[in-house]
Amino acid sequence: MKGAPVDAQGCYLEVSENLGEIYFIFDKENLDDASRQLLDNVSQKMKDNPDLKLRVYGYTDNSGEPAYNVDLSQRRADTVRDYLVKQGISGDRIKPMAGGVILEHNNTPAGRASNRKASLVTGEEE
Repeated sequence: MKGAPVDAQGCYLEVSENLGEIYFIFDKENLDDASRQLLDNVSQKMKDNPDLKLRVYGYTDNSGEPAYNVDLSQRRADTVRDYLVKQGISGDRIKPMAGGVILEHNNTPAGRASNRKASLVTGEEE
Protein backbone atom coordinates (compact mmCIF):
# COMPACT_ATOMS: atom_id res chain seq x y z
CA MET A 1 0.00 0.00 0.00
CA LYS A 2 1.40 3.37 -1.00
CA GLY A 3 2.97 5.12 2.01
CA ALA A 4 2.36 2.15 4.33
CA PRO A 5 4.73 1.52 7.25
CA VAL A 6 7.32 -1.22 6.74
CA ASP A 7 9.81 -3.02 8.97
CA ALA A 8 13.62 -3.12 8.54
CA GLN A 9 13.28 -5.77 5.81
CA GLY A 10 10.69 -3.76 3.89
CA CYS A 11 7.77 -5.98 4.93
CA TYR A 12 4.42 -4.30 5.35
CA LEU A 13 3.40 -3.65 8.96
CA GLU A 14 -0.35 -4.04 9.34
CA VAL A 15 -1.66 -1.02 11.21
CA SER A 16 -5.31 -0.22 11.76
CA GLU A 17 -6.40 3.26 10.85
CA ASN A 18 -9.67 4.94 11.76
CA LEU A 19 -11.03 6.38 8.49
CA GLY A 20 -13.86 8.25 10.12
CA GLU A 21 -17.36 7.97 11.46
CA ILE A 22 -20.76 8.24 9.83
CA TYR A 23 -23.54 9.66 12.00
CA PHE A 24 -27.22 8.74 11.75
CA ILE A 25 -30.44 10.34 12.91
CA PHE A 26 -32.54 8.58 15.54
CA ASP A 27 -33.82 5.13 14.48
CA LYS A 28 -32.49 5.47 10.89
CA GLU A 29 -29.73 4.03 8.77
CA ASN A 30 -29.91 6.53 5.88
CA LEU A 31 -26.79 8.34 4.69
CA ASP A 32 -26.75 12.13 4.47
CA ASP A 33 -24.65 14.21 2.06
CA ALA A 34 -21.72 14.56 4.49
CA SER A 35 -21.67 10.79 5.02
CA ARG A 36 -21.68 10.10 1.28
CA GLN A 37 -18.80 12.56 0.81
CA LEU A 38 -16.72 10.83 3.49
CA LEU A 39 -17.53 7.44 1.95
CA ASP A 40 -16.54 8.70 -1.49
CA ASN A 41 -13.13 9.54 -0.03
CA VAL A 42 -12.91 6.10 1.60
CA SER A 43 -13.89 4.50 -1.70
CA GLN A 44 -11.10 6.33 -3.51
CA LYS A 45 -8.59 5.30 -0.85
CA MET A 46 -9.68 1.68 -1.27
CA LYS A 47 -9.42 1.94 -5.07
CA ASP A 48 -5.90 3.38 -4.72
CA ASN A 49 -4.96 0.57 -2.31
CA PRO A 50 -6.50 -2.68 -3.62
CA ASP A 51 -5.26 -4.75 -0.66
CA LEU A 52 -6.93 -2.48 1.89
CA LYS A 53 -9.74 -4.09 3.87
CA LEU A 54 -12.30 -2.30 5.99
CA ARG A 55 -14.27 -3.12 9.12
CA VAL A 56 -17.46 -1.15 9.69
CA TYR A 57 -18.88 -1.14 13.21
CA GLY A 58 -22.47 0.09 13.53
CA TYR A 59 -23.66 1.55 16.83
CA THR A 60 -26.78 2.95 18.49
CA ASP A 61 -27.62 4.88 21.62
CA ASN A 62 -29.47 3.15 24.47
CA SER A 63 -32.98 4.20 23.40
CA GLY A 64 -35.27 1.26 22.72
CA GLU A 65 -35.08 -2.48 23.10
CA PRO A 66 -31.61 -4.06 23.12
CA ALA A 67 -32.39 -6.66 20.42
CA TYR A 68 -33.80 -3.95 18.13
CA ASN A 69 -30.71 -1.81 18.70
CA VAL A 70 -28.35 -4.65 17.78
CA ASP A 71 -30.33 -5.13 14.55
CA LEU A 72 -30.24 -1.37 13.85
CA SER A 73 -26.50 -1.22 14.47
CA GLN A 74 -26.01 -4.05 11.93
CA ARG A 75 -28.24 -2.27 9.39
CA ARG A 76 -26.15 0.87 9.77
CA ALA A 77 -22.94 -1.07 9.09
CA ASP A 78 -24.61 -2.81 6.13
CA THR A 79 -25.68 0.56 4.70
CA VAL A 80 -22.06 1.72 4.69
CA ARG A 81 -20.90 -1.49 3.01
CA ASP A 82 -23.69 -1.30 0.40
CA TYR A 83 -22.75 2.28 -0.49
CA LEU A 84 -19.09 1.37 -0.95
CA VAL A 85 -20.02 -1.64 -3.09
CA LYS A 86 -22.08 0.68 -5.33
CA GLN A 87 -18.91 2.78 -5.69
CA GLY A 88 -17.08 -0.25 -7.11
CA ILE A 89 -15.46 -1.72 -3.99
CA SER A 90 -15.70 -5.50 -3.67
CA GLY A 91 -17.95 -6.52 -0.80
CA ASP A 92 -15.44 -9.13 0.34
CA ARG A 93 -13.10 -6.27 1.32
CA ILE A 94 -15.65 -4.82 3.75
CA LYS A 95 -16.83 -6.49 6.94
CA PRO A 96 -19.94 -4.85 8.45
CA MET A 97 -20.49 -5.67 12.11
CA ALA A 98 -23.00 -4.79 14.80
CA GLY A 99 -21.08 -2.90 17.44
CA GLY A 100 -24.33 -2.64 19.37
CA VAL A 101 -25.30 -0.08 21.97
CA ILE A 102 -22.81 2.47 23.25
CA LEU A 103 -23.50 2.79 26.96
CA GLU A 104 -21.70 6.08 27.61
CA HIS A 105 -23.03 9.59 26.98
CA ASN A 106 -26.71 8.61 26.86
CA ASN A 107 -27.81 11.16 29.47
CA THR A 108 -28.15 14.06 26.99
CA PRO A 109 -29.60 14.41 23.48
CA ALA A 110 -26.16 15.40 22.15
CA GLY A 111 -24.55 12.40 23.80
CA ARG A 112 -27.11 10.02 22.32
CA ALA A 113 -26.64 11.60 18.89
CA SER A 114 -22.88 11.00 19.11
CA ASN A 115 -23.55 7.29 19.74
CA ARG A 116 -25.67 6.79 16.58
CA LYS A 117 -22.85 6.07 14.18
CA ALA A 118 -20.76 3.68 12.13
CA SER A 119 -16.99 3.62 12.62
CA LEU A 120 -14.73 2.74 9.69
CA VAL A 121 -11.46 0.99 10.56
CA THR A 122 -8.89 -0.49 8.20
CA GLY A 123 -7.43 -3.96 8.54
CA GLU A 124 -8.59 -7.43 9.36
CA GLU A 125 -10.72 -8.18 12.38
CA GLU A 126 -8.62 -8.12 15.52
